[in-house]
Amino acid sequence: MLEYSLVLLVGFIVGTINGMAGGASLLSFPVLLAIGMNPVSATVTNSLGVSRQIFLLGSQISKQVGKFFINIKRLFSWLLVFRH
Repeated sequence: MLEYSLVLLVGFIVGTINGMAGGASLLSFPVLLAIGMNPVSATVTNSLGVSRQIFLLGSQISKQVGKFFINIKRLFSWLLVFRH
């Protein structure tokens, strides 16, 4: 039971760190090994956990990039209208 609590706690910490800066696998992978998971399973588990966040981050970035290009188009259209 203590192992599950530790994994849950580290999971929340890792999710927060990955959401802000990334690189939290440096924390989660050793914890998975410490609870007795073999290295291959720990690697796959860690990769699957991080891949979900990468896909969510990619979708958010694509939305922001789309808004950025819309604003750039507006800026250039205003520059063309008000040029001397």
